[in-house]
Amino acid sequence: MKRVGSRNIILIVGVVLGLAIIGYAVAAYAPAADERSEGSKNDTTSDEPSTQKTTFTGELVCLPHKGDPEVTTMECAFGLKDSDTDVYYALRDEDAQGIPSFGTIPTGETITVEGVFQKGESDVYDIAGTIAVTSVKQ
Repeated sequence: MKRVGSRNIILIVGVVLGLAIIGYAVAAYAPAADERSEGSKNDTTSDEPSTQKTTFTGELVCLPHKGDPEVTTMECAFGLKDSDTDVYYALRDEDAQGIPSFGTIPTGETITVEGVFQKGESDVYDIAGTIAVTSVKQ
């Protein structure tokens, strides 16, 4: 029977250790399957413009002003306060006369909107982005 020299054992241990480190690095930095899926509900993390419809459910509100939440003005910029995250989104949806399809729904009501989300901030309102609304359900 042939003896394995200490040099060979060190080489084998080094190779095994190297493969383990590479395997760990690949597993740690590869995105999880749910992070790669497209069209997930309320995916507001991407800076890339989206063309995919997304569904949001929350309260129809007048958007809060940045800075002092007690500031009130005569106008109401319609928005949605997400029921899961308490994040605000501006709603963009106007017919030919400039009347939004949710204009007859009173603020404070829970609605579900479907539309294309565009991430972006506002100088005036505290929002995570704008939803170009394609349908509204009360």
